[in-house]
Amino acid sequence: MKKILLTTLSLLVLASCSRGLQETVSLDQQENQQQEIKTLSDTQAENTANEEKDFIASSAESLFLENFADDIERPLKNVTTLPTNMLSSLETKGGMIFNTLNKSKFAQKIGYFFADGPVKRWMNKPGKSDSTPRITSDQITQMKALLKPGDMILCGNNASFVHAILYLGDDVIVHSLASKGKDGKVLGVIRETLGEYLFRSERDKFVVLRYKNFDPEEMKKVADYANKQIGKTYDTLFLMNSDTRFYCTELVYQSLMQLTKAPKMFPHKVKLGWKLITNEDFMDSPEFETVWSLNKNRPATGKLHQY
Repeated sequence: MKKILLTTLSLLVLASCSRGLQETVSLDQQENQQQEIKTLSDTQAENTANEEKDFIASSAESLFLENFADDIERPLKNVTTLPTNMLSSLETKGGMIFNTLNKSKFAQKIGYFFADGPVKRWMNKPGKSDSTPRITSDQITQMKALLKPGDMILCGNNASFVHAILYLGDDVIVHSLASKGKDGKVLGVIRETLGEYLFRSERDKFVVLRYKNFDPEEMKKVADYANKQIGKTYDTLFLMNSDTRFYCTELVYQSLMQLTKAPKMFPHKVKLGWKLITNEDFMDSPEFETVWSLNKNRPATGKLHQY
């Protein structure tokens, strides 16, 4: 009898182990299936990224200094001064590389490897000063009293007006910063209070925008998306359709695009063939109302895009 019981127990243990092994293999198979499969187009994209490493590095540096740096000295030659035929050739080439990088995460890994250094070396560089005083505590109080979840806070300092922030409510913001923390690492997408940010960073120009058709019940979609990006580093390739990394305006844009009825806001083409979404594009959309502003006049809407 004892032998029969021992045999039965042994069989049960073996069956259990077998099931456990099968489940482990099944999970491993699922994980492998979830991994990205490199296609022929990915291989071609990787080859393009490797072949154009110098162009990618110089383009990333130029894009950052021209569009997202806080008014620091720009030592790079302005490509718009090149002959028309040469500039047109560069824009065609840049547009092709931009599309290639947007479509392939394999190519992006190579692209970021070459773009990170040139962009990061300009982070935390001091900007040129001007006579406009930074926002005061009273002005911060005025702005906070008007803010609602889902608002877009556009701001800048001195001659720059490049940063965008998503307001979640209760003084909490999510944004992507092209700067380095105390440990020397790039901050990228972080969550903090608006008060903490404005205490730490000198800002003197503001335009706060609100989507006119914003449904407060859909704020969770926006907040969930933004919160999921926390910890991702700054997008030194400035890609519109990749969720691997984010630059500041890209994060706000993609967060608001989670709405069932998303606002009409369109990127624009810049030199070197790239497409960027910037504060100017946000302010151009007639679907946003101005909630509050300081030392910055919002331009007339509908001048840059057709809505």
